[in-house]
Amino acid sequence: MPILSLNHVSFVSKSVEKSVMFYEQVLGFVMIKRPSFNFEGA
Repeated sequence: MPILSLNHVSFVSKSVEKSVMFYEQVLGFVMIKRPSFNFEGA
């Protein structure tokens, strides 16, 4: 069965700042604001 989508991934990181730099500078990801939910989260 082929994978059709990926909705959520969780990683443990020693440095959030370095991880953000990697995703933005190496992979070209763009950070977005966390949507407003009626429960707490990261």
